[in-house]
Amino acid sequence: MTRTSSTLGSALRAATAAPMESALLKHGIRAAVRTASYPDTMLVLAALLSAVAVITAAALKATLLAGPPARLEITNFRGRVVPSVGGLVILMTVLVCEALLAMAALLKPVGLSGSRAFSPAAIPDTFVSGDHAGFILLVVGFFALGLLDDLAGSGKDKGLRGHLTAMKQGRLTTGAVKLLGGGLIAFVAASLWELRIFPALVDALLVALAANLINLLDLRPGRASKWFLIGWLPMVLIGWHQPWAPLSAVVATAVIVWIGTDLAERGSLGDSGSNLLGAVLGAGAALVAPTGVKILLVLLLGALTAASERFSFTKVIEDTPALRWFDSLGRVREEN
Repeated sequence: MTRTSSTLGSALRAATAAPMESALLKHGIRAAVRTASYPDTMLVLAALLSAVAVITAAALKATLLAGPPARLEITNFRGRVVPSVGGLVILMTVLVCEALLAMAALLKPVGLSGSRAFSPAAIPDTFVSGDHAGFILLVVGFFALGLLDDLAGSGKDKGLRGHLTAMKQGRLTTGAVKLLGGGLIAFVAASLWELRIFPALVDALLVALAANLINLLDLRPGRASKWFLIGWLPMVLIGWHQPWAPLSAVVATAVIVWIGTDLAERGSLGDSGSNLLGAVLGAGAALVAPTGVKILLVLLLGALTAASERFSFTKVIEDTPALRWFDSLGRVREEN
């Protein structure tokens, strides 16, 4: 009887595992998570974590501006030296909220009641999802690469061409490490939510190019934060029910708390912050857009990256009235 039961159990497990594996390979981890998702749970998580993010980011901002870490400062376009701690504010806010989410997941609230659309039991599934793991990897990884540039970058080699030229001369710049490392981290993260090589490569390119673009835009107070929020809003409206949405809302909340300081020129995102924001923006596009749209976005971002080698985005913005108005919105007026 025992042997028969064991054999029958093995057969049942094999029969159920094969379709599940096939579904994962066909649709990716994301699709498997979505089928069991509770959309209202994502909204509740986003609201709760954003509330925590407001308090956390405000406290971190006040503390870091009062006593910024050594060497975390930049000279802005007006020649003013400001602390570049915005990225640290965003990262630490994300990590605090991530710790709370981990605690909620470990409590395993499976016994709590919930509706079809809302259930506390969805929290552990969200925490272990491929979307979530990839998102956290991108936030920490791209922050670290940007921080390396903030602390050790010389600023002598500009743009993709400058970094490639330096490599031909036998010099590995921090910018080159950021580009190469960003591509590798993006591919690993994309592999956590895609199980096929081509979609993972497309997602990795999208994330890396988005991070580079936001980094290129961060030449005036508040510019990178503004374009991040403009890009983030439509993506979260589309993907609000997905596991990556609550933590992306934490990032956006921290940016909103920080942006006033940036616009007033009392602090800067630094490469660590702009790199992080670009990666989050790329991840959002990778997680909500169909493959065709993602390929178009990769081509567009690639074209913009190539154009940045020849044209100044700042000059284009200043020469375009609508862009100039948006860019200057909330900023300190130029002194005559």
